[in-house]
Amino acid sequence: MNTLLSELITILNREIELHKELLSCIQQDRCLIIDLRVDDLFENIKRKETLIVKIKMLEESRISLVEQLSPHFEIPHQPLTLSDLVSVIEEPYRSALNTSRSTLRALIKSIQEVNQGNTLIVKDSIFYFNRSLDFLNHAFSANPTYLQSGRIKDPARFGSLLTREI
Repeated sequence: MNTLLSELITILNREIELHKELLSCIQQDRCLIIDLRVDDLFENIKRKETLIVKIKMLEESRISLVEQLSPHFEIPHQPLTLSDLVSVIEEPYRSALNTSRSTLRALIKSIQEVNQGNTLIVKDSIFYFNRSLDFLNHAFSANPTYLQSGRIKDPARFGSLLTREI
Protein backbone atom coordinates (compact mmCIF):
# COMPACT_ATOMS: atom_id res chain seq x y z
CA MET A 1 0.00 0.00 0.00
CA ASN A 2 2.85 2.43 0.78
CA THR A 3 4.24 1.82 -2.70
CA LEU A 4 0.89 2.76 -4.21
CA LEU A 5 0.72 5.92 -2.11
CA SER A 6 4.26 6.88 -3.14
CA GLU A 7 3.36 6.33 -6.79
CA LEU A 8 0.23 8.43 -6.36
CA ILE A 9 2.20 11.32 -4.89
CA THR A 10 4.77 11.04 -7.70
CA ILE A 11 1.99 11.16 -10.30
CA LEU A 12 0.38 14.15 -8.62
CA ASN A 13 3.70 16.00 -8.54
CA ARG A 14 4.20 15.29 -12.24
CA GLU A 15 0.66 16.55 -12.90
CA ILE A 16 1.52 19.72 -10.99
CA GLU A 17 4.55 20.31 -13.22
CA LEU A 18 2.49 19.78 -16.38
CA HIS A 19 -0.25 22.10 -15.11
CA LYS A 20 2.39 24.77 -14.41
CA GLU A 21 3.58 24.44 -18.01
CA LEU A 22 -0.01 24.63 -19.22
CA LEU A 23 -0.62 27.76 -17.16
CA SER A 24 2.51 29.32 -18.66
CA CYS A 25 1.26 28.52 -22.17
CA ILE A 26 -2.14 30.01 -21.45
CA GLN A 27 -0.55 33.16 -20.03
CA GLN A 28 1.60 33.38 -23.15
CA ASP A 29 -1.57 33.12 -25.27
CA ARG A 30 -2.64 36.54 -23.99
CA CYS A 31 0.49 38.23 -25.35
CA LEU A 32 0.28 36.34 -28.63
CA ILE A 33 -3.37 37.28 -29.10
CA ILE A 34 -2.75 40.94 -28.31
CA ASP A 35 0.32 41.10 -30.58
CA LEU A 36 -1.54 39.21 -33.35
CA ARG A 37 1.28 36.67 -33.67
CA VAL A 38 -0.85 34.01 -35.32
CA ASP A 39 1.93 31.55 -36.22
CA ASP A 40 3.29 31.64 -32.67
CA LEU A 41 -0.24 31.24 -31.34
CA PHE A 42 -0.73 28.06 -33.41
CA GLU A 43 2.58 26.68 -32.11
CA ASN A 44 1.47 27.45 -28.57
CA ILE A 45 -1.84 25.67 -29.20
CA LYS A 46 0.05 22.56 -30.34
CA ARG A 47 2.17 22.72 -27.21
CA LYS A 48 -0.96 22.98 -25.03
CA GLU A 49 -2.55 20.03 -26.82
CA THR A 50 0.54 17.92 -26.10
CA LEU A 51 0.48 18.93 -22.44
CA ILE A 52 -3.22 18.12 -22.16
CA VAL A 53 -2.65 14.64 -23.58
CA LYS A 54 0.15 14.05 -21.05
CA ILE A 55 -2.05 15.35 -18.23
CA LYS A 56 -4.88 13.06 -19.31
CA MET A 57 -2.55 10.05 -19.29
CA LEU A 58 -1.36 10.91 -15.78
CA GLU A 59 -4.95 11.45 -14.68
CA GLU A 60 -5.88 7.98 -15.90
CA SER A 61 -2.91 6.53 -14.01
CA ARG A 62 -3.96 8.44 -10.90
CA ILE A 63 -7.52 7.13 -11.14
CA SER A 64 -6.21 3.58 -11.54
CA LEU A 65 -4.00 3.93 -8.46
CA VAL A 66 -6.85 5.34 -6.39
CA GLU A 67 -9.02 2.40 -7.47
CA GLN A 68 -6.25 0.02 -6.38
CA LEU A 69 -6.07 1.80 -3.02
CA SER A 70 -9.82 1.80 -2.52
CA PRO A 71 -10.13 -1.74 -1.07
CA HIS A 72 -7.59 -0.91 1.64
CA PHE A 73 -9.88 1.73 3.17
CA GLU A 74 -13.44 1.50 4.39
CA ILE A 75 -14.96 4.60 2.84
CA PRO A 76 -18.72 4.37 2.27
CA HIS A 77 -19.04 6.26 -1.00
CA GLN A 78 -17.40 5.50 -4.31
CA PRO A 79 -15.38 6.57 -6.16
CA LEU A 80 -12.66 7.34 -3.69
CA THR A 81 -11.51 10.96 -3.98
CA LEU A 82 -8.18 12.47 -2.98
CA SER A 83 -9.96 14.29 -0.14
CA ASP A 84 -11.30 10.98 1.12
CA LEU A 85 -7.88 9.45 0.85
CA VAL A 86 -6.23 12.31 2.77
CA SER A 87 -8.68 11.78 5.62
CA VAL A 88 -7.79 8.10 6.08
CA ILE A 89 -4.08 7.72 5.36
CA GLU A 90 -1.28 8.25 7.83
CA GLU A 91 1.73 10.51 7.85
CA PRO A 92 3.99 11.24 5.98
CA TYR A 93 1.70 10.41 3.06
CA ARG A 94 -1.17 12.50 4.38
CA SER A 95 0.82 15.75 4.35
CA ALA A 96 2.42 15.09 0.98
CA LEU A 97 -0.87 14.10 -0.63
CA ASN A 98 -2.73 17.03 0.89
CA THR A 99 -0.06 19.49 -0.27
CA SER A 100 -0.07 18.06 -3.79
CA ARG A 101 -3.86 18.09 -3.91
CA SER A 102 -4.05 21.72 -2.73
CA THR A 103 -1.37 22.84 -5.17
CA LEU A 104 -3.09 21.10 -8.07
CA ARG A 105 -6.46 22.65 -7.17
CA ALA A 106 -4.89 26.13 -7.00
CA LEU A 107 -3.23 25.63 -10.38
CA ILE A 108 -6.46 24.49 -11.99
CA LYS A 109 -8.24 27.54 -10.57
CA SER A 110 -5.51 29.82 -11.96
CA ILE A 111 -5.78 28.15 -15.35
CA GLN A 112 -9.53 28.74 -15.37
CA GLU A 113 -9.12 32.42 -14.43
CA VAL A 114 -6.48 33.10 -17.09
CA ASN A 115 -8.60 31.26 -19.66
CA GLN A 116 -11.59 33.45 -18.78
CA GLY A 117 -9.45 36.56 -19.25
CA ASN A 118 -8.22 35.32 -22.62
CA THR A 119 -11.80 34.54 -23.62
CA LEU A 120 -12.82 38.11 -22.84
CA ILE A 121 -9.94 39.47 -24.91
CA VAL A 122 -10.92 37.32 -27.88
CA LYS A 123 -14.62 38.19 -27.55
CA ASP A 124 -13.84 41.92 -27.32
CA SER A 125 -11.53 41.68 -30.31
CA ILE A 126 -14.22 39.96 -32.36
CA PHE A 127 -16.78 42.55 -31.26
CA TYR A 128 -14.56 45.49 -32.25
CA PHE A 129 -13.59 43.82 -35.50
CA ASN A 130 -17.26 43.34 -36.38
CA ARG A 131 -18.04 46.94 -35.43
CA SER A 132 -15.21 48.19 -37.63
CA LEU A 133 -16.38 46.00 -40.47
CA ASP A 134 -19.95 47.30 -40.10
CA PHE A 135 -18.68 50.88 -40.09
CA LEU A 136 -16.66 50.33 -43.25
CA ASN A 137 -19.52 48.54 -44.97
CA HIS A 138 -21.93 51.40 -44.21
CA ALA A 139 -19.40 54.05 -45.16
CA PHE A 140 -18.83 52.54 -48.59
CA SER A 141 -22.37 51.44 -49.33
CA ALA A 142 -24.15 53.27 -52.14
CA ASN A 143 -27.57 53.24 -50.55
CA PRO A 144 -29.33 56.17 -52.14
CA THR A 145 -31.06 58.75 -50.01
CA TYR A 146 -33.74 61.05 -51.30
CA LEU A 147 -33.66 64.81 -51.11
CA GLN A 148 -36.78 66.84 -50.26
CA SER A 149 -37.30 67.40 -53.97
CA GLY A 150 -37.61 63.65 -54.50
CA ARG A 151 -34.32 63.36 -56.32
CA ILE A 152 -31.63 60.88 -55.31
CA LYS A 153 -28.68 62.36 -53.47
CA ASP A 154 -25.45 62.29 -55.50
CA PRO A 155 -23.95 58.80 -54.80
CA ALA A 156 -20.42 60.02 -55.55
CA ARG A 157 -20.47 62.05 -52.34
CA PHE A 158 -22.35 59.54 -50.20
CA GLY A 159 -20.37 58.13 -47.28
CA SER A 160 -16.93 57.87 -48.90
CA LEU A 161 -14.04 57.68 -46.51
CA LEU A 162 -11.33 57.36 -49.09
CA THR A 163 -10.86 59.06 -52.41
CA ARG A 164 -11.08 56.81 -55.40
CA GLU A 165 -8.40 58.72 -57.24
CA ILE A 166 -4.83 57.49 -57.23
